[in-house]
Amino acid sequence: MEFPQKVVESSHGKINGFIIVIDEFQLIGELKSPESFFWLFRSYTQEQDNVSYIFTGSTASSSEIIDKINGINGAFGGRMIQFNMEPFTQEETEGYLQEKPPEIKFTAKSLSRFYKCTHGYPAYINSFLNTMSADITYNETGSN
Repeated sequence: MEFPQKVVESSHGKINGFIIVIDEFQLIGELKSPESFFWLFRSYTQEQDNVSYIFTGSTASSSEIIDKINGINGAFGGRMIQFNMEPFTQEETEGYLQEKPPEIKFTAKSLSRFYKCTHGYPAYINSFLNTMSADITYNETGSN
């Protein structure tokens, strides 16, 4: 945890800072004591002037893990900036599906059903996509 700050300090101005992205941070909630982890993490970040951390993940803004990290009694006590994403619209879901897994095809009706099942939540969309086969056109009852 101290390494990024030490690199900045020893670079003699060649490196001005670090941005570290921690994705799927909601999985930290599976630790035996996530609160301890967050408080330890905070203790390191208090001493870092040139290091920023971005936590990303798919979880509800009211989830327990959000409260543990940024709730009133959490390690960062509401001092973290939090951006909530709204679920995708059906059109955004369609665009995402054309961009991310173009080998998975849908009919218009199956795309509508897919959206109805996922409600546009990226985590749900990705979970479904991970179970689907490539180079198959999915229709409203399955695949053809």
